Amino acid sequence: MSFGSVLIVSLITGLAYLQRRMLGDCQLERPIVLGPLIGLLLGDVSTGLQVGASLELVFMGAQAIGGSVPSNVAIASTLGTAVAITSGSGLEGALLVAIPTAVVATSFELFAKTVCSFLAHGIDKYAESGNAKGISLVVQIGNLVHFIAYFIPTFLALYFGSGFITSMTTAIPDTVMAGIKAEIQ
Repeated sequence: MSFGSVLIVSLITGLAYLQRRMLGDCQLERPIVLGPLIGLLLGDVSTGLQVGASLELVFMGAQAIGGSVPSNVAIASTLGTAVAITSGSGLEGALLVAIPTAVVATSFELFAKTVCSFLAHGIDKYAESGNAKGISLVVQIGNLVHFIAYFIPTFLALYFGSGFITSMTTAIPDTVMAGIKAEIQ
């Protein structure tokens, strides 16, 4: 992938999550939305739609309830779709990348939530003094932290890891790939 494509795909991943914090939960970070969108950007809408729909079935129940942090479906969907398209590995490659990535990428959201819990003390100070602009500033800093928690891992994985991820998916033994293909069908 070119640097520009990596940048745009990473921005979309960060913004897809950020819309939840700014507009309410429009579900734009779901695989069924991100898959086709990433496919459109990378020139293969069909694969993007196939990957997005399949990953939506895998992650259908991944919703935050209370303080829980479910699997990170936005980063997983983006990376899975990008790998499926750029490596030519299709749905099998997407599943091999997306499922473990969803679990690992949860740590980035946990990091963002931890940082934001410390920012809450700043909001308390501004609230005591009646400073609405200060409260708004701290909230926006929290939004930026969440955006960065999605943008940076996606960018780094796509920019530095696409060749590595591609080589790993092609190195998977045929018996494992046959099992994944049987699971998909």
